[in-house]
Amino acid sequence: MKLASVLFLCLMCCIDASAIGRSASYKYKRLGSELDAQTRTEPGVAMMGGGTDLDEAFRWLCGKGNGGDFLIVRAAGKDDYNKYVNKLCQMNSVATLIIPNRKVAQDPRVAQIIRKATVVFIAGGDQARYINFWK
Repeated sequence: MKLASVLFLCLMCCIDASAIGRSASYKYKRLGSELDAQTRTEPGVAMMGGGTDLDEAFRWLCGKGNGGDFLIVRAAGKDDYNKYVNKLCQMNSVATLIIPNRKVAQDPRVAQIIRKATVVFIAGGDQARYINFWK
């Protein structure tokens, strides 16, 4: 009986130690095709904030992306924009990339995801997170 208790405690310590060694990673949720689109895009910038999302602004961004891959970038939160944008636009894919800290922002896979997007929308929220996590 005592040996089982000691083994259980040792197992629990190992599990806790491994959790401490891991750092948070990025989160990536994608709707649509898994393959990246090859399209001709047009440059454009839409600036909005402090209120309700503007359907026309998102449609305009989608038009600039010409049916390519729409990426929402966040420092925190969920993938709520995926369904919203997917309903508004005919895109190859709509995805959310959550970059929760500076270490994760330096992950080469994060840069690769961003580089392959044809439209990038930086979601709102606490703007200090963007400065602290991504600079």
